[in-house]
Amino acid sequence: GVVLASERPISLLARRPPAPPDLVVRRQAVAADLSGWSWFRDWERDDGTVAFRAAHGPEGSDLIDFGVARFEIDGGGTEVRVWSADEADDRLVDVLLVDQVIPRVLARRHELVFHGSAVEVGGGAIAFLGPSGRGKSTLAAHLGARGHPVLSDDCLRFEPVDGVDGARLIVHPAYPAVRLWADS
Repeated sequence: GVVLASERPISLLARRPPAPPDLVVRRQAVAADLSGWSWFRDWERDDGTVAFRAAHGPEGSDLIDFGVARFEIDGGGTEVRVWSADEADDRLVDVLLVDQVIPRVLARRHELVFHGSAVEVGGGAIAFLGPSGRGKSTLAAHLGARGHPVLSDDCLRFEPVDGVDGARLIVHPAYPAVRLWADS
């Protein structure tokens, strides 16, 4: 439901005919300066190292730093500036953008966004929501292998709609793929 404009294709997303963009993604040659940001969140790995961190900046901007890539979201949620280290794989940067950054842009726009997976069942969607590591992707992959198309993994946007028979939610998936740990 969101039209992106980017200087280079984003491997996880389908190309569409040109349309006015809702969000512009720009690559930067130089990383955002980390001084002057107000850091409010660190997510740690099991070994205690920081997996990524987030900060608020000037004019309502946000910065998400994954070490290998940084994403600066402007205050209006209309532009994301991306820097990645030389050794960063473009597909990894795309995954971080689609799974972590764009959901934050949508939430900033007051969209109803959840961390979860979804599969299609009987013309509708079943969503699995919850914290990381609880089996949402594994359950979606299991059902996908049994004929229920996987709609999304990691991020879902819900749109409330008034229907003939009452209110309902439409699920807007990020992209139809599932990433699993090797033991899954």
